[in-house]
Amino acid sequence: MKKHFKKFLTLIVALVVVLSAVPVSAKTVTETMAKEYVYLQPRIGCSKMVGSFHPKQKVKFAYNKKIGKVKTTRKDLYGYYWYSFYPTKAGKTTVTTTYLNSYDSYKTTFKEIDKYPFIILNYQNPVSSSKLGNTRISGSRFNKTDKIYMSYNAYSKKTQTFKLTPKKGWIVDRVQIKDKKGFVTKSFYAAYGDYKHAGKFTSAKVRATGGKGNYILSIYTRNQKTNACVETQIVFK
Repeated sequence: MKKHFKKFLTLIVALVVVLSAVPVSAKTVTETMAKEYVYLQPRIGCSKMVGSFHPKQKVKFAYNKKIGKVKTTRKDLYGYYWYSFYPTKAGKTTVTTTYLNSYDSYKTTFKEIDKYPFIILNYQNPVSSSKLGNTRISGSRFNKTDKIYMSYNAYSKKTQTFKLTPKKGWIVDRVQIKDKKGFVTKSFYAAYGDYKHAGKFTSAKVRATGGKGNYILSIYTRNQKTNACVETQIVFK
């Protein structure tokens, strides 16, 4: 009995070795991401990355062009193009990317499909109130726009404390200092490590530098229900 079992086991092992040496036929791999809520931004604009691909991958995009548009954002050092979806209207759409991937270990080419479901929401003002030094900034200034302006000369003379109170249902993710090209020079993050104060932004020290229009205070506020972020800016001109 043991002799016959050993022969059977040897046959199975040999069959596995033979099959593993045969190239796997091409197949399609599909991955669907979790749906993501996105708020439209009146002036700043917003985008969501939907992948980076080499020209040889022959990527194709399918989505509702009435809701937004997929654009190439940049080309990296390895020859890959980065693509992002730019929403322009409230609604729902799924950005489907179809592309080719080669796996040398399997000696075959896979057609891969990634799906990004987006729910685009109209802009909402997340700011209840804010204060810069002794100046109170009414939250209503952000009702129709995500970008407001303040005097550069008035706030370049000394360091001021910036505080912000978000509306109910919103938390502050972070506050960043940017230049007019969008380069981040400093970041202030909410206290995520402290459970009692998680997501609560306290304050940031601000002093306008770099010239008029070149010092921007960017506030990223997240909706706790949709998990979507809105960016509001104070530009010092």
